[in-house]
This record gives sequence, structure tokens and C-alpha cells, in this order.
Amino acid sequence: RGAPYFLGGDYYMGTFSIHTVGQVGDVGTHTLRVIPYSPSGAQLTPVSITYHVVDSSTDVSASGVDGLQSPVENSATTPALESVSGGTSRLILWNTTNETSPNVIKPLVEGDTFDVQVYGDRFSIEVEVVGDVQQVVFDFDHGAIHKVESFAPYFIGGDGYFVGTTSVNTVGTVGEVGTHTVAATLISSSGAQLASLSVTYNVVDSSTMESSAMSSDAEAVSGVTSSGLVDSQTSSPNGESSPTRSPADSLTAPPTRSDPSQSLMKGLKLWNTEVETNLQAIKMLRDNDVIDIDVYGDK
Repeated sequence: RGAPYFLGGDYYMGTFSIHTVGQVGDVGTHTLRVIPYSPSGAQLTPVSITYHVVDSSTDVSASGVDGLQSPVENSATTPALESVSGGTSRLILWNTTNETSPNVIKPLVEGDTFDVQVYGDRFSIEVEVVGDVQQVVFDFDHGAIHKVESFAPYFIGGDGYFVGTTSVNTVGTVGEVGTHTVAATLISSSGAQLASLSVTYNVVDSSTMESSAMSSDAEAVSGVTSSGLVDSQTSSPNGESSPTRSPADSLTAPPTRSDPSQSLMKGLKLWNTEVETNLQAIKMLRDNDVIDIDVYGDK
């Protein structure tokens, strides 16, 4: 009954912890239905999401190396993966909020969208390679950053080792709100150019988008825009409002808000609870998401 609301509950004994729910990470297709209630006890709009858990290490046909597939409309669902001599390579996005304890977010997929309200805004990008690769040349946003890395692991901002701790350097522009393109060219030990990788992704801030969406909804309800003009498209002849959904609604809250209190519910967030006292947010769940336990584990 008390926030935060976790399926398996949470507790605090000197350290905040979340209980793992084993079935949530079982390989297969799962459906989660949540019914929110307002402070007055009124039932609000239920939320229902179906997602899939796969294990690419045992069933390549399930998702290959896709890991989590971001359901962005009209986007590819296969991460940037290219063959190189003796293996493959791909681009991996890291959360570097704690540079001495960074966390993998996911393999980058063309058209991916990352919400800074979920992942923060401190990122780095790694080129994960297998095979004869001696050097990686990074290009970010068409020349905004140009970096050559000659030692594995290959991070766009570099990495270091200090007093027994390996760290990954944050690259501020990687997490800035907007659309970004990262490209990497792989060079072999003989100096030959191998595969080139390129992915375009988006960084958004749902807190500002939701504020804008709620403002638009309020205008739709009153039938008056911010300029003071009546909006004929959102007010019916009998004076009833018909607010339209904004892109922010589909990004962070799948259901239509039929009750103003529904805005209190932001969506369903998936967490990694491998270490229940040091949990990590994976993403906001969307219908038909694919989660690969070979990437994220099964807790």
C-alpha cells in the first residue's frame, strides 16, 4: 500500500532493497496487469503489458544477440552488429553515473530511445569486439567527437585503472537530450580497415514532455489554448472535451488517461535485482518488449 510499488515488495533495514520475483525473469511470454487506485479509493485505468524473456545463449533464433529490443515505431530491432575477422562487434551503451561501478544498459539498436528519468544522463559507449581488432576510431554526431582508442576495452571516452578499480569515463554529450549518431571504424592489427558501425539513437526527458502533455490536456479540457483561443479540434459542439494523446503519453504511459488522477502513474519499470540491496533499473516496459537474460540476467 505504500510507495514505491513493487510486485514483490520492498523493505528497508539500513539499506533499501527490492524482493526478486522469480517468475518475472523466467524464459517465456508474460503478461502483467496493474490496477491503480486514487487516494479516494476510486479505481483508475488498469495497465496491462505483455513482454517476452529469452535466452540467446541457448536459443539464437529467439533474439540472436539483440538482447532487449526497443519497440520504437518504424525502427530496426537488430542491434548494430558487423562481422570482423574471427568474430563480431557491436555498440554497447553504459550508464556511468558511478564511473568506478558502471552498468551496461543494452546493445544499441537503430532508433533506440532512452529516457533520462529512467537511466540518468551520464553515459559512455563501448565497441564490443571479438577477433583481430587493434584499434577503434569513434565519430560522434558527425565530428562533434573524434576519438581513437588503441587498447581494449574500447570506450568512446576511454577507461582507466586507479587504486585497484577499473573506471569508465562519462562523455557528457552522449547523454544530452536530442538525437545522436555514433559511428565506429574497426582497424585490424595489420592496419586494415574492417567493419564500420553506425547507430542513431534518441535521448528524451519524459518529465518535461509529460509537463507539456499535461498542459495540453488541461487546454483540451477547458477548450482554451495557451494563446487564449478556443481549440475547436479538442472541444466538441456540446462543450465536452476530447483531449488527444501526445507522444509523451505513448513513450512513458501506455494507457489512455481517462481520469486526471491517472497521471500519477508513470508506467511499469523493470528492475534487475541480482543484488537486492544494489538494484539497477533496466527500462520502462512497453508491450512486446524482449528481454534477453544473457544480457540482463534473470533476477
